[in-house]
Amino acid sequence: MQQQKAGGEKRGARAWLFPARALALGSLLLMWVWAQQAGPPPDQGQDTLDPFAPTATLERKGKTITAIKTSPDDQGVSQIEERDLIVGKLEQLDPLMVGGKAVRMNDTTQMAKGLKVGEGVTVEYVKDEDHPDQTPLARRVYAGERKGAVLQRFVFYDPAPFRVNVRFGKDAQAFGALALVEKIKDGGETVQLDGGSASYNEAEDRLEIQPKAAPKAVEVRQGKSTVYGSRLEYDNDTGEASILGPNEISRSGDKPLKGQSQRMVYNVDDETLRMFGEIKLEQNGRTTLASSALVREKDGVAYLFGSDKDPVVSTDKNGTAKGRRIRYNLDTGDVVVEQPAGSEFNDQ
Repeated sequence: MQQQKAGGEKRGARAWLFPARALALGSLLLMWVWAQQAGPPPDQGQDTLDPFAPTATLERKGKTITAIKTSPDDQGVSQIEERDLIVGKLEQLDPLMVGGKAVRMNDTTQMAKGLKVGEGVTVEYVKDEDHPDQTPLARRVYAGERKGAVLQRFVFYDPAPFRVNVRFGKDAQAFGALALVEKIKDGGETVQLDGGSASYNEAEDRLEIQPKAAPKAVEVRQGKSTVYGSRLEYDNDTGEASILGPNEISRSGDKPLKGQSQRMVYNVDDETLRMFGEIKLEQNGRTTLASSALVREKDGVAYLFGSDKDPVVSTDKNGTAKGRRIRYNLDTGDVVVEQPAGSEFNDQ
């Protein structure tokens, strides 16, 4: 199988394009599968996706987190990059000096805006094995000190109407235009999903990645519930997927539910969804306001939390219920006050 090497570097396993390839990276870490068959429309069921579609996989406590490119081979982007990292304090900008190391830049370097001397940054570059003593050329420079020395990044971009599908075990799945699956040697594993794009710049022989957080750029499905957010950020160390707001939630059924919050977190281990900030749920003539919530979709129940000063408030035509903790039936909209405001009982 042929390998097209991006960036003109003389090091193996660097920024490759794969028309049709299968690559195994360890039983507990990442797997990469490429094929030439076209993917299905973006919203087909979980069991109808092309089994040979480009895929990146993480493992956590017996569950598999899988990102899948669904568009045909002649559309979108599927690529793997490998980068060495320089991590440290930004000592000067011109010429670039990070953590006591000099770094070259040119017109192809993607440098984040607003970086200031003294803050922690990460430099991505590709080491030239034929000239190991050469001052490294930065590919990307951005804020934050990442752990580890070598980064592997798997890039999936699906143009509309297709969407990258990220599955969290068998319980939940998410959809978005751009997925970045990253693994850092001696570091962590992450997945980022949003409404961005990626394209290959043939003239400069490099991949251009443009993440973009936007309202409803990400959709997450679990059971009868569907959640929308601007970006999803999953950390395989914690098993938590943060769904950045503004958030919307809807749930199908005889008595449909709709709602909103500022932020949500899906937990892969216990398959629950937490909601935070200015929560509002509307269902069957009832409106409920809360500060935070724990949604157990499989049990059809949510627990809403407030405080004595800012209790959960649930109102329908029959009156208003208030409390520090209220149990909410997701199918009917019925509520039970489990902890009245002002009480001393607390089992959160």
